[in-house]
Amino acid sequence: MLDYNIRMQIAEKGWYLLSVPSNMTWSDAVTYWNMQDCDINEYIYELKTEPVRDGYHVEREDWQQIHVQPNIVLLPHKAYWVLVEKVRIMPLVTDDVSSDSHAFELSFYMVARGTTDVNTTKVSYKV
Repeated sequence: MLDYNIRMQIAEKGWYLLSVPSNMTWSDAVTYWNMQDCDINEYIYELKTEPVRDGYHVEREDWQQIHVQPNIVLLPHKAYWVLVEKVRIMPLVTDDVSSDSHAFELSFYMVARGTTDVNTTKVSYKV
């Protein structure tokens, strides 16, 4: 059975609650989340204790701060709060657009996962 999902394209700064499907280094997770063009805060946060019992109010003390480095490993089925501080959107100039104007390309990825293979298709829309 194939599992289809759409990879997001981060368009603005802010907090994002993210996870990974398997053990993944920080560098691989950034690529998986399609955040290579983002400036990300050097700290991310995860809950110290899971699950959170019904009715419990999560407080600041319940979060574990993690200093991100390229080789740290994120675990599957855990949620990580990630702060995107800046998004760098690059203009795309094409042949059908005059050289004094800019076009922007909006992209997302459709991922089909089988048991042994991953197929990724980039879908783009030029504005």
